[in-house]
Amino acid sequence: MKTTDNSITFVLISIVCYGIALTQDAFCTQSSCVLAGGTLIVGWAGLYMGGIMLTWMANPLIFLAWLTVRRFPKISNICSLAATALMLSFLCYKQIYNHQDEWTSDITHYGLGYYLWVASGISIVIGNACLPKLKNYKLL
Repeated sequence: MKTTDNSITFVLISIVCYGIALTQDAFCTQSSCVLAGGTLIVGWAGLYMGGIMLTWMANPLIFLAWLTVRRFPKISNICSLAATALMLSFLCYKQIYNHQDEWTSDITHYGLGYYLWVASGISIVIGNACLPKLKNYKLL
């Protein structure tokens, strides 16, 4: 197996997790659950608010990690680590602001979409961490 084959495998696992995540609930509040795909589409609009909304930046970072894994593995590694850290930082917040109704709501639980989103980040981090080791041991 070549290095590129393994990098593509990890990227595909990450993309599949990400794609499935978009079809699932990301989190639930006291009043409703929020679909992960919806947060991807409109999440950028909340960046000016800071705080929990900055976790949305994990999305462009993971896209960049996918695109650079073969040609620029160091950039991919940095982007995947930063994306995963941002994804996990979402757990630090207990409330989310609803800009339509202009009130905050408690996050009651995290949905499958959130966990698949994080799995997407973790899988590309693992891929970036394992590939140099496999290459050094001439397993690839």
